[in-house]
Amino acid sequence: MANFLDILTNSISRLTHGTKTTSEISENIIYCRFCGRKNPENQVSCKVCKNRIDIQPSEVLKVCEKCNSAINYDDVFCFSCGTAIF
Repeated sequence: MANFLDILTNSISRLTHGTKTTSEISENIIYCRFCGRKNPENQVSCKVCKNRIDIQPSEVLKVCEKCNSAINYDDVFCFSCGTAIF
């Protein structure tokens, strides 16, 4: 349980403070939480599905298994790495 809480805390801290990994800085992209497509970081809505992608997760109930980012319970794809969430 402590490890899970550490993952959530680190993920929330990255979201709150805007800390990005080296790969995220070089690519300047964000993945749509609903369709998984790549979008420019400054995009407000997904180019493909038109859902808003500039909103940070508000209800942290899951953690992405690939990048350990905190994600909403209704996300289908991780906004940080694009991994499908099951």
